Amino acid sequence: ISRPKITKCIVVEPNSYGYSEPFAGGKRIILLSEGSSGKIIRVQGGWSLIAIGDGRSAWFESEQWKRIYPEYQLK
Repeated sequence: ISRPKITKCIVVEPNSYGYSEPFAGGKRIILLSEGSSGKIIRVQGGWSLIAIGDGRSAWFESEQWKRIYPEYQLK
């Protein structure tokens, strides 16, 4: 289990199911569509625990999400 430094992320697949536990045999509790955003709380294996804006959180397959890196301005 690790805590990522970059935590903002978005769904990059047409749909992403959120599960109650970090495996596909868990109960599906959330369905999000491409472009939905969240915050990575924890990573375990190929799964990420992601909190979404309405206060809910669930385990999602990490490959269905991409981190959003902050933009840096050059002077």
